[in-house]
Amino acid sequence: MMAVKENLKEFKTFASHYLTPSAKDGRGLQGMILQKARRIATLLNLASSRDGKALASAWGITFGTGAKLRKSLEADVLSLVEYAVSHPSGGWYYPDAVMPQRGLLENELYAHTILCDIFDDESVRTVAPSAGLPTPSAGLPTLSAGLPTLSAGLPTPSAGLPTPSALADGIRLWIMLQKETQDWDTDPAFVDAVGVVLRGGDSVLGTRVVSLTKTYRSEISGIKAAGNGFSIERRFYREIPATSATSGPEATSGAASPASLDDGGSVSPVSLAGGETASGPAVTDGTSTASSLASGGSVSPASLAGGETASGPAVTDGTSTASSLSGGGRSASPASLAAGVQSGSAAGRIREEISEGTELAVGDKIIAEYRISSDENRSFVRLSAPREASFRPVDQLSRNYGWWLGIIRLDGSFSITPQGYRNVKSDRTEYYFDVYPEDKTVIREEFFVTQEGTFKAPVVTIESLYAPHYRANDGFRSSVRTKFMEKVK
Repeated sequence: MMAVKENLKEFKTFASHYLTPSAKDGRGLQGMILQKARRIATLLNLASSRDGKALASAWGITFGTGAKLRKSLEADVLSLVEYAVSHPSGGWYYPDAVMPQRGLLENELYAHTILCDIFDDESVRTVAPSAGLPTPSAGLPTLSAGLPTLSAGLPTPSAGLPTPSALADGIRLWIMLQKETQDWDTDPAFVDAVGVVLRGGDSVLGTRVVSLTKTYRSEISGIKAAGNGFSIERRFYREIPATSATSGPEATSGAASPASLDDGGSVSPVSLAGGETASGPAVTDGTSTASSLASGGSVSPASLAGGETASGPAVTDGTSTASSLSGGGRSASPASLAAGVQSGSAAGRIREEISEGTELAVGDKIIAEYRISSDENRSFVRLSAPREASFRPVDQLSRNYGWWLGIIRLDGSFSITPQGYRNVKSDRTEYYFDVYPEDKTVIREEFFVTQEGTFKAPVVTIESLYAPHYRANDGFRSSVRTKFMEKVK
């Protein structure tokens, strides 16, 4: 009996501190958006009826139970409003609602459905953002010039914080945008999300996504970096002994001969002995796309900006977009590959970034990094990484890829490599991801140099197969020159 009383006492103390925390202690749950939403949902259930208040009183929230519940509710709602972020294409969302540490049943759709339900509640709609709270910066992202604006009535960045009502409609709009590139049909929260969106007003339900496409041709060497919703960049490093870090281009890994790297096989059939690799004319087809929100309207073709892309063996398709290619596209000169030395390789060896014009030795071990930035979490994403014919993958087996943690940085942060499938082909490596995460990630691949000559390859590309107008390509940088070790100077 005494144990039951002690347990009840501990529960009352916990429930009181959890539901009505002290402002002096920061109210707890700092930055934990989904957990705050769950607490608000509990407070709403308790404060909405006499029985709920009686239960809260039995849990230890006495002397003005209703007022204490209401005060705690308002504080949490105002805190959630502060965390809202204006989406570049319209609406509001919470990028850190469940990222990066996701639970088994905690995903973006589930979290935003709960948040939208909370902001839709009549008791919450009466909570107005305080004038003394921080306001969004004046530099909040807006739709690109020349693209159609959102319908009147939808939330837009303003001098003050958005109201709960505006946030509810903004989250609905964000859910509609996400459905364009994410597979949620089997998600447990999908039915609830559909119901949340359909409860929106005409200004929300009348929103449409419009995309335009432009096709053009360019030589591979003229391809510039471009992207819509993605950006991607390929960088090369080679492993060298730590004692050779400052010895210049002549420093090599002292690796084995090509025969010892073959393991009984042969060099890829795409290799052209003595030099250049090309399986067709150095001409590419590309596509530029504008994707934006319109309320039944259209996008002006004049808003499409130029930019070139390339993918595939020789003649390929690609896309560039108006929203991210203003001014003719973002160029990536080969000269931007500045030489540098980085650590993180095997014991006694370091990585040296390969600059333009560096000659590689047959037998060198090369590390390729594909540095990717994604504006959103997207479903069914493909990364295509063509390689020069002188490069042979260290791991030549197709298999599952990812989920391991990246190198822990000096600031204590870390990155997570997305999970996918790595498909090794004769001229490229393709990666397929069921879900590709928002923010910046790095995909790494290792090669051995197997023959001498001068080689070039199409640029690396990434695209959402669910909505192909969200994609990116790197720019053409330079040809790769390789020689046998005794010829490298």
